[in-house]
Amino acid sequence: MDGAMAKLWKILEKNGQADNTIFIFTSDNGPWLNAPKRMFEDGITQPYHIGSAGIFKGSKGISYEA
Repeated sequence: MDGAMAKLWKILEKNGQADNTIFIFTSDNGPWLNAPKRMFEDGITQPYHIGSAGIFKGSKGISYEA
């Protein structure tokens, strides 16, 4: 992602748009509560990657808004 952002920034600078541009990065909605089977087929995901958001609300697939 860093390389792609650098390319994009250079294009914005070249076109004189960099001073009027902001990038906003957001996160997902939290942990899987019930991960689909396909998530474990990547060879990386483990059962302990699934959990609770603790004191926070929401999980993947939920669009909770305060």
